[in-house]
Amino acid sequence: MGAPLNVIDPDKAAVKINRLVEIAAQLRNGQHFQITRLTLLKEFCSDPADTVAFGLHLTQLARPKAKKKFRPLIDRAVRVIRSHLRRPGSVCREALRAAYEDLRDSQSEVEHHRWADVRIIHYKEGLLAEYAMECVLRPWESVRTGYRLAALYAERYDPRYGTGLIPASALAVDEITAFWRSRVRGRFALRRRPAPGKRRPVGLGRSKQTVRS
Repeated sequence: MGAPLNVIDPDKAAVKINRLVEIAAQLRNGQHFQITRLTLLKEFCSDPADTVAFGLHLTQLARPKAKKKFRPLIDRAVRVIRSHLRRPGSVCREALRAAYEDLRDSQSEVEHHRWADVRIIHYKEGLLAEYAMECVLRPWESVRTGYRLAALYAERYDPRYGTGLIPASALAVDEITAFWRSRVRGRFALRRRPAPGKRRPVGLGRSKQTVRS
C-alpha cells in the first residue's frame, strides 16, 4: 500500500502526474494501452478520504450522461458522500448502506453462464457512484477501489483497438490527471515552501481545466 498524499515525496508525485500527461498525449497521437497503465494511481489512493473525493468527482463529471430516471439515485449518493466528506461520521451507516443498495438494485440483472454469473451494467454512471460509496463503506479497500474508479471512467472500446485506454480515453485521462494534480498540489501547499532557487516539480504546476462536453 502506498503512502498518504501528505507524506508522498513531491518529486515522486510529479513523476506520476507527468506520466499521466504523457499517456493522454500518446492517446491523442493514436496509441493505445492496456487499462493497467492506470495502476500508477494506486499510491495516490491509499488515503480513503482522497479516494472518496476522487469517486465523488468522477461521479459528478459523469452524471449528465446518465438517463434521467437514474439521476435521483446518483444525486442521493452525491449528497451522502458530500456530507461524509464534510463531517466524517455524520451520516449513519444505515443511510450509507441504503444509498449503496439502491444503486446496486438499479442494476441487479444477472446472466447465468456455465463458467460464471455475470452482472449486467446498463449505465456506468451509476456504477461510478456505487464504487465511490464502496470506498466510504469499506475504506480499507481504498487503493483497489481508486483504481477501479479510474479504470471504469477511462476505459473505452473501439473495434480498431479493443478495450482499454484508446484515443477516445484521452479526455478522461486529462480529467483524472487534473483532479490528482490539484489534490496533490493542495497538500504540498500546506507544507513548507521550497528554498529559493529550487525548482518546483513540473508535474505539480498549473494546468488547463478541461470540461466534458
